[in-house]
Amino acid sequence: MSDKQEILENIGLSKNETKIYLVLLKLGSCTATEITKESGVHRSNVYDALDSLVKKGYVAYTKNDDVKCFVAANPENFKNLFREKENAIKAILPRLMEHKTKKKDMAVGVYEGYSALKKLITHFVDNGTDYYTYGVPMQLPDKLKSWIDLHHKERIEKKVLMKLIFTPEAKERAAVVNKLPLTQARYLPEKIDVQVTTEISGDEIMIVHWAEKPLIIHIKCEDIADAYRRYFEYLWGKSKEA
Repeated sequence: MSDKQEILENIGLSKNETKIYLVLLKLGSCTATEITKESGVHRSNVYDALDSLVKKGYVAYTKNDDVKCFVAANPENFKNLFREKENAIKAILPRLMEHKTKKKDMAVGVYEGYSALKKLITHFVDNGTDYYTYGVPMQLPDKLKSWIDLHHKERIEKKVLMKLIFTPEAKERAAVVNKLPLTQARYLPEKIDVQVTTEISGDEIMIVHWAEKPLIIHIKCEDIADAYRRYFEYLWGKSKEA
């Protein structure tokens, strides 16, 4: 395929339309019979393609003694035709935008290790929105114990409210955390064997699997965050005050 053929097909001409247009550019005025012979396109397909090219404005014809002769439009006409299409699109674009459904941003990331976990927790505090956590275990890993105090200090300085729901065996820890400013802690009434903590901040969710090397799934999606927040509020209503 030549460059000319490829370009013409890319701008919307069919394979047969492209062959016929290029034949007409080469030979000038031609009958359908001459076009069929030169292009190698089947005669019935030649008539279909010519009809389409005439409608698109890429080919014109004249009649001599009831014989149609076809001629390619000046290639410069391509620019005019596309300019007309562009203007038509510009005219209708505001109305099309009225019907456009707003697409909400969504992103998912998977991380491993304490360094990534600390960065995401810090990011949640930097969001500046109320921060919800449930499935908080009785004991944090040693690598977080000293760091978590700094985390709470920065959170309180930034005036970020945090609500936590601890597992039932961690109710004593919940009572200690509950004494911090801008902090509300409760615990679930029934024992649930879970190794996962879920955290929600704004339009983001963080799910932490407490393995030897923590696995973190981070989701940014307003609809999903709202769903998790509603579930948190349901659990909050079922939990006990620390």
